[in-house]
Amino acid sequence: MAISETGHAINIDNLRVLYELCTTFGANYNPFNADISIVSMTTLYNDALGFQNDLIAANNATKLPINDREDKFKALKRLVTKTINAFESGGASKQSVRDARGLVRKITGGNVRIKRLEDGTADPKSISNSHQSYVQILDSFKNLVELYKGEASYTPNEVSIQIVSLETLVTELEAANSAVSAVVMDTVHYRSKRDRALYLIGSGVVDIGYACKKYVKSLYGIDSAEYIAARGIKFKRFMKFVE
Repeated sequence: MAISETGHAINIDNLRVLYELCTTFGANYNPFNADISIVSMTTLYNDALGFQNDLIAANNATKLPINDREDKFKALKRLVTKTINAFESGGASKQSVRDARGLVRKITGGNVRIKRLEDGTADPKSISNSHQSYVQILDSFKNLVELYKGEASYTPNEVSIQIVSLETLVTELEAANSAVSAVVMDTVHYRSKRDRALYLIGSGVVDIGYACKKYVKSLYGIDSAEYIAARGIKFKRFMKFVE
């Protein structure tokens, strides 16, 4: 089950709510742990929020190239079905037809599934995992084109399935794969920085939030209005990172 992106954002914003609460305590809020000082928590919040905003922008930048690649590869599956029928009708040898059909099955047989985040954006982790599938499909298509080129009988009249058109399509699909790789690298980078800022053991947003609430508890007591207010500010750990 995918982790809710909303949960990460809530963790970040709740750190702001917590340190703003602590500022109302005035001089009484004076922890010996510098990591839970107002200044340190403010800096941590700003860093985490910055990484979150960078991640959102990077996710948005992936939409066009990812959708473009999906469209191109869907069209490829329809196209290769036309090519194999033309190839077989042109009098190619039985072995060549068998080889070609094997490659076509590799191209059309696998559905590349990409999970989506709550806003409909493709999940970068899913994209990374599916990338190899697209590479394999393209490799099979390249081999199919080479097979057709080696058969003098493959001379279709339809422009879309002629060798020159298929070679052009190979180039376009390679470019589509490269475009996705570039934008996904940015997204993975910012996701990693955001996640570490939130979930690094001892110094991430979640652990700092817990530590701050413990200090308020020690300062005012378990039944105090101050601690009850702090206790109501929730943090949820979705993952762990260790230095």
